[in-house]
Formats: sequence, structure tokens, C-alpha cells
Amino acid sequence: MKAVVLDIEEKHAILLNQDGTFVRVENKEYEIGQSVEFRPRTMRFRYGLVACIALFVIVFGLGTFAYFDPYTYVSFDVNPSVEFTVNRFDRVIKVRVINEENEQSLDKAVFKDINHKRIDTAIKKTLEEVKESGYLSEESKVVIATSNPNKNKAQSLANRLEEVVSKEEREVAVETVCVDKNKLDDAREYGITPGKLTLIEKLKDALGNEEFDINDWTKKSVKEIVNATNEVKKNEKEKRIKPGDDPKNADDLEDEKEEVKEEKKDIKDAKKEEEKQEKEEEKKQEKEEKEREKQERKEEKEKQKQEKKEEKEKEKQEKKEEKEEKERQKQEEKEEKERQKQEEKEKKEERKRENKEEIKEKILKKAKGKNKEIK
Repeated sequence: MKAVVLDIEEKHAILLNQDGTFVRVENKEYEIGQSVEFRPRTMRFRYGLVACIALFVIVFGLGTFAYFDPYTYVSFDVNPSVEFTVNRFDRVIKVRVINEENEQSLDKAVFKDINHKRIDTAIKKTLEEVKESGYLSEESKVVIATSNPNKNKAQSLANRLEEVVSKEEREVAVETVCVDKNKLDDAREYGITPGKLTLIEKLKDALGNEEFDINDWTKKSVKEIVNATNEVKKNEKEKRIKPGDDPKNADDLEDEKEEVKEEKKDIKDAKKEEEKQEKEEEKKQEKEEKEREKQERKEEKEKQKQEKKEEKEKEKQEKKEEKEEKERQKQEEKEEKERQKQEEKEKKEERKRENKEEIKEKILKKAKGKNKEIK
């Protein structure tokens, strides 16, 4: 079973298996992101998975989902074109060779081993494989495109990868471009990388032909597209040079036009970015307003719930007091009845005693009367 090294703890390493489980194993000089073969031992070993998962969440915070969540897209274009899906830790989680006709000539094992490596290492190994396969020469041009929701992150990564390529192949021209999600989606519709789409769009702008069909150039190599663009620019420059003109002046004029064009583009991009930020701010405010309203509704609901609870408690207390009052009255009535009963009993006893005394007196009187008669 394949596993990925996610963390190193001196003598131990945390591995993530293909089935999504975590295991803690002996560290055999592993590196984070390395893909290794792992053979599960017994089920009792899995009892430690909970601890491993807890440790992983504490260390990485975002957990497994963050590791496999696509965060940045990087495309590498020479011929063939390769697209990398990268997570927020700059680790490659997916590799895709765009040009199917060239895929057969590339070593698939190289791209398989690239998985879970840092994107810098992945670009370096891809460059080596493309060179060994005969697709890279001094006349070649490497185009690297990066796409990330954070524009600064995308630009920083593009600059870093440009340095990687320039360091490995000093004679090869490198062009980097940062693209947004819309450009990424458009490129996927054409079945190419955003870097290649950018080159084709530059050719379209150079030609100024509205009937230009992008699909006619999707199968072309980067070198062919760049050469076509350079040829168009060269022809345009030659048309502007009149007999007797200094070519340097034409070059200066061309440079000025390019600067003006770039300036207009920068202004347009800045305006677009400003509008984007305004929309994001509006969305943020709307979201905050919705959250506030939601919180107010929640608080109101809690308040009503509390009031109902207090009302019920009050009713319950009143019923309890009412019941206690009835019990008290009932007890008083009972005690009153007992008292009256006791008084009645005492009166009966008193009458009975008085009757006995009367009978006794009568007997004594009668006895005295008989004694007198006898005398």
C-alpha cells in the first residue's frame, strides 16, 4: 500500500495511507512528502490511529482535507505541456501531461514520483525529463503559469520557479505569467494550459485578426507559437521602416509603442483589480451584514426562547404556589376538623363524667333515704 510522509518526529514518522488512515512508524530517513510503500501489520496497531490523527491535526491544523485540497495550479510548457495541482503546503498532489501525443515518450515513473514533492523539485525533475526526451534545446522557450486566489502568492511562486529553471538551464528563455481562475477555466475548455493560452492570445493580438481561431494553434508547440509571434512582429516592423530610415529609430518607436501598450495594459489591469477589490469588499460587507442579521435573528430567537422559558417557569411556580396554598388550606381544614372532633370528643367525655356524677349522687341520696327509714 502506498503512503505519504506527512510529519517527522525524530525516530518516528506519520504516514497517510491511501485509505485515509494515519500510522506512526519508525523513521527510516524519510522526508516530508515522500511516497513510500507501507504494509499494515495487525489491527491492534491501528489502535494508535486516534492519537496519530489528533497529533496530525494539532501539528498541521487543517488536517487531511487541507493536504489534498487544490490550492495552486502550475503549468509548465515547452512541448509537451504539464499541469501540476499543488496544495497549500506547496506539495504536488496531481500531475497531468496535456499533450497526449507526447505522453508516450515521457517516463511516467518520473511524474509518478513527483507526487507529494515540493513544486520546486517537481519543476526541476520535469525539466530534466523533458530534456532527456529531446524536447528541450537552446532555442526552446519555457513558459510557466501560476494560478492562485492570492495574486501575490501566485507572483511569488512564479518568480521562484523562474529561478529554478534559469539555474538549471541558463541558455533557455523563461517566461512566467500569473493567471486568474477565468483564464484557467478557458484554457481547460481548449484542452491546453493557461500558459500556452497566454502565448496564443499574444499571437492573436500581434496579428490583430478578429477571425483568428485559437483552436488552430492549440496543437502547436510553444516554439512554433513564439516563432509565429516574433515573425508577425518582425514583418510589422519592416513595414514601418521606410527607405533611408534608421532601423534603430524604428526599434525605438516599436519600444515606445510596446511601452504605451504595456502601460495601457497595466492601467486596465489595475482598474480591473480595483473593480475586483471593490466587488470583493461589497461581497464582504454583504456577508458581514448577513452574518449580523443572522446573529440578530439568532439572539432574538434566543431571547424569545428565554422569555418563553421564563414564562413557563413563572407559570410553573405559580401553579406550584397555588398547589401549596391548596395543600395548606386543606391541611388547615383537616386540622380544624380534627380540633372540632377533639372538642366534641372532650365534650362527650365531660357530659359522660357529669352523668356519672349525677347518677352517683342519686344513688347516695337514695341510700341515705333508706337509712333514715330503717332508723
